[in-house]
Amino acid sequence: MKHAALLPYRVKLLCDGHSCYHSRRTDDRKRKSIRGCIVIRARHRPQTPRPHARDQDPQVLQFEEGG
Repeated sequence: MKHAALLPYRVKLLCDGHSCYHSRRTDDRKRKSIRGCIVIRARHRPQTPRPHARDQDPQVLQFEEGG
């Protein structure tokens, strides 16, 4: 299972030089059918509550926006 394929089904990828593929000859097409990892929507896109601007001190907001 490759972690880069975020699909719940098999996909064919070009895998030259990756751990899931070993070429047998020099003229191989270097494609491999691999399983993707199962993506749960709750873990893929967590919903975090954002604080409102009116709830915080303006100096803190300027510091956070300035990065």
